[in-house]
Amino acid sequence: MIFITSAWGKAMSNPLLRIDGLKTYFHTEDGTVRAVDGVSLAVERGETLGIVGESGSGKSVTAYSILRLLPESVADIKEGAVEWSGDKGRVNLAELPIEEMPYYRGGDIAMIFQEPMTSLNPVFKCGKQVAESIVYHKGVSWEEAWKHATELLDEVGIPVPVRCMNQYPHELSGGMKQRVMIAMALACDPRLLICDEPTTALDVTIQKQILELIKDLQKERNMAVLFITHDLAVVAEITDQVAVMCPGETLRHFGIGTGKDDDPEYARGGHIVELGRVEDIFTNPKHPYTKGLIACRPTLKTRSERLPTIEDFLRAESQGITLNPTDPDLDIDYPGRAKKRREDMAGFGEPLLEIKGLRTWFPIKQGVFQRTVDWVKAVDGVDLVVPRGKTLGLVGESGCGKTTLGRSVLHLEKPREGSIRFDGIDLATISGEELRVMRRRVQIIFQDPYSSLNPRMSVEEAIMEPMAVHDLYNDTRGRRDKAAWLMERVGLSTAHLNRYPHEFSGGQRQRIGVARTLAVEPDFIVCDESVSALDVSIQAGVINLLLDLQDDFGLTYIFITHDLSVVKYVSDQVAVMCSNAIMADLFEGEKRKRLLKENRGGHIVELKTAEELYRNPEHPYTTKLMAAIPTGDPEEFKRRRT
Repeated sequence: MIFITSAWGKAMSNPLLRIDGLKTYFHTEDGTVRAVDGVSLAVERGETLGIVGESGSGKSVTAYSILRLLPESVADIKEGAVEWSGDKGRVNLAELPIEEMPYYRGGDIAMIFQEPMTSLNPVFKCGKQVAESIVYHKGVSWEEAWKHATELLDEVGIPVPVRCMNQYPHELSGGMKQRVMIAMALACDPRLLICDEPTTALDVTIQKQILELIKDLQKERNMAVLFITHDLAVVAEITDQVAVMCPGETLRHFGIGTGKDDDPEYARGGHIVELGRVEDIFTNPKHPYTKGLIACRPTLKTRSERLPTIEDFLRAESQGITLNPTDPDLDIDYPGRAKKRREDMAGFGEPLLEIKGLRTWFPIKQGVFQRTVDWVKAVDGVDLVVPRGKTLGLVGESGCGKTTLGRSVLHLEKPREGSIRFDGIDLATISGEELRVMRRRVQIIFQDPYSSLNPRMSVEEAIMEPMAVHDLYNDTRGRRDKAAWLMERVGLSTAHLNRYPHEFSGGQRQRIGVARTLAVEPDFIVCDESVSALDVSIQAGVINLLLDLQDDFGLTYIFITHDLSVVKYVSDQVAVMCSNAIMADLFEGEKRKRLLKENRGGHIVELKTAEELYRNPEHPYTTKLMAAIPTGDPEEFKRRRT
C-alpha cells in the first residue's frame, strides 16, 4: 500500500521521465532477489524528486535500471516501463536494445555516484576524464572539449580550474573530487541529473556546498534532478517531492508480533510506501516507516533520553497508537534499556582524562637519506579534561586532527609534546606491560567495523581474543560465557556466535565491535566516527546502545564525529577542532595571512556544554558549522516556498 501524503505534483500529462511498475530482479545462487518490486514515479522538467530509504531498499537499483547499468547476466528488468521524453520522442528505455543506451547515458541523462574516488579513473588526469565525454557525445575536437571542461570546473566552484585539469583524483579532497564528478555529469547538458548519495561521505560544510551547487545548477539549466539518499534531513534541503522506499522484508522484520505476518506487503521487494511534497512528508507523514525515519535522526531540538526507532512506530501503528515523529520529547521504553543512572556511579564528574599541550606531528621526509623537511601538524597544542562518566564530543572537518587526537590518547600514535594523564597516571611514563594493562581500561570503537574485525575469525573468536590477551575469565569456558553475555547485551543472538563478519549487516557488525570493546571491561572508550557510516535507523539503535552501556557501566566517552546533530544529542560537552589552514578561509586580508603564516595544526577553538555551544556559538568556525546542519525544519519549507 502506498500512502499519498499530498497531491503528487501537478497533473503530469507529459513528464520528462515516467517509471511505471518497474520490477528489477537479481538472480543469485540462493534464489531471486526482488531489489525493485513495482515502483512507479514521474519526474517533471525543472523538478527535484527525492528517493529516500535505508540501504537495501532499492534506491540505487532504481537509478541503475533507468540507465540500464546493471549486468544482464545477473539482473534483469522483469516488468514495467521507463519512459523518457527526449529529442527522439517518447522512448521506453527498459525495452531499448542495449547498444542504443550510450546515446542517452551522459547525453540526456547523467549520474553522480556516491564515491567519487572509485568513480574517477586514478590513472588519468581530471581534465581528460571530463573532456572525453564531451568529445564522445558532441563530436568536437580535443582542444574545444578541453576548453569547455575548464569552464565546467570553474562553474562548479573549483578555485583554480586550469590547475585541476592537470591533477590526478588522489591530489584532490573529497569535496573537490565530487565537484569534478558534477562537472563531468554536466558536460553534455543533460536534462535529467541522477544524484546517488552524492553527499553521504562528506563533511557537513562540504555537504552544504554540494547541495547548494546542485540547486544553483538546476535552476540555471532548468534540469530535472533525481536525488537519492538515506537522510531525510538532506532530502528536505533540496527536493520538491519525496518518495519513501522500503523492502517488505524490513517491514516484516520490524513487524514481528504485530499480528500482520501474512500482510502481502511483506512479500514484496523494494517499493514505495509513501510519496508527496517534501513539506507534507515532514509535517504530516502517513506511513509508520516514514515516521520512524523522521524520528530516529536527532535534531538540534531533540530532548528525549533515547531515540525512537522505526520498530517503535511500526509496533505502535499495529496497536492503534499514534506517535508524533517531530515531538522532541518523544521517549519510548524498550527491552534491555538501562535501569541504572551514570550519575549514581562513584566518582561521577571527577576528571578521568587530562590532556595538556598535546602535539602529534608527522614528519615529511625527502631525499636519499630521508631527512625531515617539514611536518604535518595533525594535533597542535590541545588542552582537554574529560570527566568520569561523561561524554566529550569532538567535532570538526576532515583533516582537523580528531582521529589523531583519539589515537594519541591510546598511544596508537606517539605524541611529539604534551602530557596525557589517565586516572592520575602519565601515559608518557609507561611502556611495555604497564601500557598493555592500561590499554585494557582505554579502548576504541572504529568507524568501519568490517575492516576492524578479522574476516577469518568467527564472532565468538573475535570477542574472546582480547579476553585472552589480557588473561581474563580464567579459561575458554568462562570466556565463551562472557562472549555470549556480551552478544545478548548488545542486542544480538547468541546463535550467531559462530558466524563470520561478512554474514552480518553494517549495524550488526558495529554492535559486534562494541561487544569486542566491552570484553575487557574498559573505563574509557574513544568512539571514532562509530555511527557515521550507518543508516539513520541503525544509527539510532547504536546510539541508544552506547547510552545504555554508559548508564549501566559508568563509561566515559570521547565521541568523534562530523555530524553536529548527533554529537549534540550524545554529548555533555562539545569541543570544536580546527586547523589554521581551514580557519583561514573564514577571513580576508592580514588576518588570513597571519593564520596561514602561523600554520598551526588541529587545535580546539571552542569548548562548551552541548546546550551552550549550540545556543551561543562564539567562534566564527563554530558558527559556520552550525549554519551547515541540514534541519528538516517545517518553518524552513515555508521560507523556501516564499
